[in-house]
Amino acid sequence: MLFDELIVWYLFLGGVGSGTFLMGSVALRALSRVQGVDRAVISRIARKMGAPVLVVGLLASAAGATCLLGDLPSLDNAHLLLFKPTFSAISVGALTLGCFMAALVVLAWAASRGVAETPRFARGARIVAGIALVLAVVVMVYTGVLLCLMPSVPLWNTPLLPVLFALSSCATGLGALMIIATVVFWDEPKFAFPLAFAVRMDTFVVTAEVVVVALMGAMLCFSSSEAASASLGELVSGTYAPMFWIGFVAVGMAAPPAFGLVFSVAPPKTLAPYAIIGACILIGGLSLRYCMIGAGVHLSAFMFSGL
Repeated sequence: MLFDELIVWYLFLGGVGSGTFLMGSVALRALSRVQGVDRAVISRIARKMGAPVLVVGLLASAAGATCLLGDLPSLDNAHLLLFKPTFSAISVGALTLGCFMAALVVLAWAASRGVAETPRFARGARIVAGIALVLAVVVMVYTGVLLCLMPSVPLWNTPLLPVLFALSSCATGLGALMIIATVVFWDEPKFAFPLAFAVRMDTFVVTAEVVVVALMGAMLCFSSSEAASASLGELVSGTYAPMFWIGFVAVGMAAPPAFGLVFSVAPPKTLAPYAIIGACILIGGLSLRYCMIGAGVHLSAFMFSGL
């Protein structure tokens, strides 16, 4: 593995934090456009889910940032990432993650004090929320950008990688939302419909992930690089094959839509099964990042193979 496992956790937790906040906003807006859904119900969902979503997004992002700092050779100059940023991908990403967490802190403070609902501060809260949404998208994408800028690792050196990581972040965000909603509405099974809606949203995301993974696999197949072939072999039948096929493909991608199809025919009597779906999605997101980092093969591994 070219990077430490802390980087895997950083990529995963950063994606979960940003994805939870972004998909929470997107899902609520999309749900409000569904015909027949009472606006009073939407308002209740927003009130009960708002604070937990902010807390989970902030804690996941903070944990990811801690993993990133833990992987640095020295913490002596870590503050320079925030206070003297450069235009490097890692510096921009660290600054964006810091700003995103700061925005979530402001929103959480506003929600706890109730100031976001007062006319005086409502506009300011909406502006901060809009900025946080933009920052969330950047956090989701930049981790893939950081890796795809490495031409010496063919598996990562593709513009499809940021797309895949962004889609996976959306999926893990939906998974976290399912778990949060299960806890928040545990005694109110009538609120199963937003959870079923989140499962349908995840199905669309999974479909896009399948397309991107297939394209990346095709690029590796037709690549003349031995490192690309080695990475493909590691994923399909090598060291990382069990985690790729079981953790990512079966548990993370196939199981949630399958559960959703079953629940559409026979709705569960409790919300607990939706938390299981959310856990499956999170396992898939972590498995994807572990496989992508672990299966990356550097060109130098074959530099002298012909000698």
